[in-house]
Amino acid sequence: MKEIFFYPIVAIIILKLSGFVGKFIGEYEKVSSFSMKEEYPAFNAVYRILFPVVAVFIMGSAFSYFGYFLPHLWLIPIYFCVLKFIFIYVMDRSELANFKYILFTSITTVLISSFVFEISSSDNNFFIPQKNDLVSQFWIMVILFSYKIFDNMRIRGNSSTQKKERLEKYIKMKICRYIDLYKCDIVKVTTDITIIKIIISIMIVEDFNRPNAVRIIERKFPFICKTTGIMQITSGRPLSDKESVTMGSELIKKYYNDTKKEERADYTSDFIIARKVALKYNNSEDYAEMVREAFGYVNNSENESFFKSDSSNRWI
Repeated sequence: MKEIFFYPIVAIIILKLSGFVGKFIGEYEKVSSFSMKEEYPAFNAVYRILFPVVAVFIMGSAFSYFGYFLPHLWLIPIYFCVLKFIFIYVMDRSELANFKYILFTSITTVLISSFVFEISSSDNNFFIPQKNDLVSQFWIMVILFSYKIFDNMRIRGNSSTQKKERLEKYIKMKICRYIDLYKCDIVKVTTDITIIKIIISIMIVEDFNRPNAVRIIERKFPFICKTTGIMQITSGRPLSDKESVTMGSELIKKYYNDTKKEERADYTSDFIIARKVALKYNNSEDYAEMVREAFGYVNNSENESFFKSDSSNRWI
């Protein structure tokens, strides 16, 4: 029975824990994010492959120490990998994910866990540290040395290009969706193309952080979070996405005009303005950087067809 009810819960905890721990590691890179860097391929592959195995191993060791033997521990990494795919789709990040990479790390995790924990099932002393011979210690050093060399090698191939293409496809898909759903709501507030691009950029980031599945829960249980809607607006009641777009657009228009009135030379770039507006909207450097990067893609010449304007730069 524990395999049916307890192990999936453990897998969910390990999945959340892997992301939480990763935030404190400089080399950690999310598989579905706005970041274009892929600087530590070996570390990230090893981290994703071994984290669930190590976490389950530690848990098994703890239970074994207190005299409780847990059977079929290899099921937990399988639940972990399945939940990872479910999470990507529920969070609406399938366009950003490198599924070949995720599938490779998931299969490797399952194979390693199956091997390790099947051995443990036939040896109750498996989790108790044993004295290793010199050959085993030498091979551990060889593996660690090879890992360090590979992790510091320059990345070859077109992985960064592929990641950029996935991000561009994701942004374009979001622009199409938002214009189709919210153009009428936005133009009631402003027709200035630059402001609209900033609105769309902030909407992309907010939707990335709080996808529709999460927003549904927020509306059903408003006491969980103070902000609601796709634009994550603070309100005394749950807001629909369209209501939040109207209110968010009004805020962004105000922040944009305030920023322009400051008339400082370093505000001349639209990218800097977008970043400053994002900081006013959500006082977080990481958030502002995500908006600036999203604005770069929204403002790309390939997306200009979405923002046709008249001679006075007004959306038509």
